[in-house]
Amino acid sequence: MRTVVPMSGLTRGINRSILGIAAAAALALTVPSGAVVWAQTSEIEQHHPENPGLTSIAFVHAIPGQEKELGRRLLALVAPTRREPGNINYDIHQSNDDPATWAVYENWRAQADLDAHFQTPYFLDFINHSGEVLTGPPDIRYFTMKSRQVPPKHPRPE
Repeated sequence: MRTVVPMSGLTRGINRSILGIAAAAALALTVPSGAVVWAQTSEIEQHHPENPGLTSIAFVHAIPGQEKELGRRLLALVAPTRREPGNINYDIHQSNDDPATWAVYENWRAQADLDAHFQTPYFLDFINHSGEVLTGPPDIRYFTMKSRQVPPKHPRPE
């Protein structure tokens, strides 16, 4: 069975004009029945010339009793994703108020790098099995940095 969630369904409440999107089209992924799909887009992000890059923040919610398993699966994406060309950072956060709520905070050099990430085997595996641990599609937001980027004060451990 083919299950598709187009990007427009994943970005609830986002004012697309703020994102500076020049074009949008969802690419369908074929997955097992019940899987929650994060569809890759061919959206073209317009970046501030002094601060190119793309920030993506995805909020996901675990099925009751699957909080730890969702966390384990998200954390398994960290090391390989950080090795990808164009990845600036990829960090997983869990809500202090609701252990079922997780956030994926990531920065990429360009939209093309994020699109390539969406096609990696480990990400597609996460997608194909996401219906086992997620209550529904993620709430994904895209941002472009407007402040001047500075080096971190302390090196981040791997």
